Amino acid sequence: KAVLTLFLKKQGLSNANAARTINKSDPFIDHLLSKLHSKHKTWYLSGRELTTLEIRDALLSYLESLFEEHGNVLIDVVENYPNPPVKDKTAVPITPSNPSSVVDSKKLKT
Repeated sequence: KAVLTLFLKKQGLSNANAARTINKSDPFIDHLLSKLHSKHKTWYLSGRELTTLEIRDALLSYLESLFEEHGNVLIDVVENYPNPPVKDKTAVPITPSNPSSVVDSKKLKT
């Protein structure tokens, strides 16, 4: 939670907003722990504990890659994990360059 809070504050969120996001993000935090355990599986199996710096470095690089992928909707991704928010896709009508080809293809299907 501390690493996620640090990252959110680095992205410009206030303490209150970062805390609010953290409180809504238990499934995402579980996901971060799973990522951390899978990345350092051999260390955990051998009984070695990660240092605070190792944890921070591993999670911050993952969070930064998520930020590059999702940008400003990262907060929604974190709060709604594992159900990512639907990206707003405005419907743009696609007109075929040759309308007669559409008619011809319809004739072929029947």
